[in-house]
Amino acid sequence: MDEPTDVAPNTRDAVLAAALEIVVDEGPNGLTVRRLATAARTSTMSVYTHFGSIGGVAGAVVEHGFGMLGRTLAAAPRTGDALSDLFGIALTYLTFAREHPRLYTMMFQHSAADWSPGRRSDVVATGSPTTSAQGRAAFTLFLGALTRTDSDSTDSPAAPDGQQLALAAELWSALHGNAMLRIAGHLDTADDSVAHSLLIALAVGNGVDRASAVSALTRARTEAPEH
Repeated sequence: MDEPTDVAPNTRDAVLAAALEIVVDEGPNGLTVRRLATAARTSTMSVYTHFGSIGGVAGAVVEHGFGMLGRTLAAAPRTGDALSDLFGIALTYLTFAREHPRLYTMMFQHSAADWSPGRRSDVVATGSPTTSAQGRAAFTLFLGALTRTDSDSTDSPAAPDGQQLALAAELWSALHGNAMLRIAGHLDTADDSVAHSLLIALAVGNGVDRASAVSALTRARTEAPEH
C-alpha cells in the first residue's frame, strides 16, 4: 500500500489522505465526494471548497503521486558512472510502478478538468511527457542523468538540447510501456529480462558500445532495489 505523506490537521490534507487510500486500495473509481467527506470527517461542501470538484481531488492525487515518483527517483543509488546511474533511475522507476500500480496508472490516465488542446504546446516546449508540474520535475531527473557527464559532480547539469530532451522522452516512454504491460498482466512481473533487454537496446541504439551497456546495467542492478 502507498504511504501518503504526513497529514497536517486540516481538512484539505485529510481529504487528500482519504483519496490516496481509496485510489491505492480500489483505484480512482472509488472516489466520490460523499465518501471522501465521510472518511475525512467533514462535509461534502468542504470537499468542494478545497478542491472544486471530484476532478480537483483526482488532480491533487495525481500531483502527489508524481511527487512521490520524483522523490523516489532522486533517491536512486549513485554509482559514479553516468550510464549506470541512468539505468539505476530507470530500474527505480519500474520498481515504483510495480509497487504502486493503481496510483501509477491513475497518474497517466487522469485528465484534469482544465486541460485543453493548447496545453499540449507546454509539453512540446519542455519535452516532458506530462503536463503535471510534479511530473515535469520527475522528468528532469532523466534529463540530469543525460546531461551530466560526471555523475559525482556537484555542478548543476547543463541545459538540455533538443536531442537530449528527445532521448529522455524516449526512455520514459519505453519504461512506461514496460510498466503498463506489467500492471496489465501481459508481462511477468517476476521476470525482468524484457526491461533489461530494453535498456540495453536503447543504449546501443544511441551509440553506446554493447559491452559497456551490459557492464553499466550490471552495476546499476547491483545497487538498485529489487525491481
